Amino acid sequence: MTTEQIKQIVNNICYTQKTYSYINKELKKDYSPQRIRALIRKAIFKATQLEQNGEYISIYTPASNLKIIINSHDFHIIAVMKTKKTIHRKRITKYGYARVSTTDQKLENQIELLKAAGAEKIYQEKFTGTTTERPEFKKLLAQLSKDDTLIITKLDRFARNTKEALEIIQMLFALEIKVNILNMGLIDNTPTGQLIFTIFSAFAQFERDMIVTRTQEGKDFAKKNNPNFKEGRPKTYTDEQILLAYKLRQKGLTYKQIEQQTGIGSKTLQRRFKTIK
Repeated sequence: MTTEQIKQIVNNICYTQKTYSYINKELKKDYSPQRIRALIRKAIFKATQLEQNGEYISIYTPASNLKIIINSHDFHIIAVMKTKKTIHRKRITKYGYARVSTTDQKLENQIELLKAAGAEKIYQEKFTGTTTERPEFKKLLAQLSKDDTLIITKLDRFARNTKEALEIIQMLFALEIKVNILNMGLIDNTPTGQLIFTIFSAFAQFERDMIVTRTQEGKDFAKKNNPNFKEGRPKTYTDEQILLAYKLRQKGLTYKQIEQQTGIGSKTLQRRFKTIK
């Protein structure tokens, strides 16, 4: 229909007291006649679909979730009904993450590689000074959802160490999100992805063993040379790990299930979740 035809419909609609009562009943409202006329007028002008079938004109406007049927001869409103909102399935998205650890380094090379790999939206991050906060990475994690893919150029762009990377990947697995490390491969629930994950686990275990050895040597030295030395340090988790655990909670997992998948204690989860809410 042309704009002129739409204007003709709007200007010639016939309203009666019965029409107002009917519309309020259908919409479950108690609108005044003036408001009803304004509502119908706005709905028609914003309509995305106008069809004439014989003596009836059907008008559909998703903005107001209204379907209006008008008699084309006398312009009486035959029906006004609320329509169900159309549920659009989220489009699967490929996200990229680029990071450099000093202000002197450039992000351009990483960004080019991420684009070539199909990244549709890229989050960029530069560390300043000695801070380890990654606000852009947190924003990215909040955006990720089922079937999305996170693309990074190298493992060290993703996490501070292999252990942290594995923990994040494991939580992404639980959320059904794929991780594509360009110099290693796609990590998902396929046999190849699981193989890569197993290799990562072996490296992580080796890294942990080396850390334990060095830590023990350091403790032994401190015990001998520092009379005020006290052993023990509370286990901490990064904001990124807590955010991913929180998303598991939003999916309906219990604290016990999240603890089994992430290794983070229930009390820690409850305490840290309060800072997110």
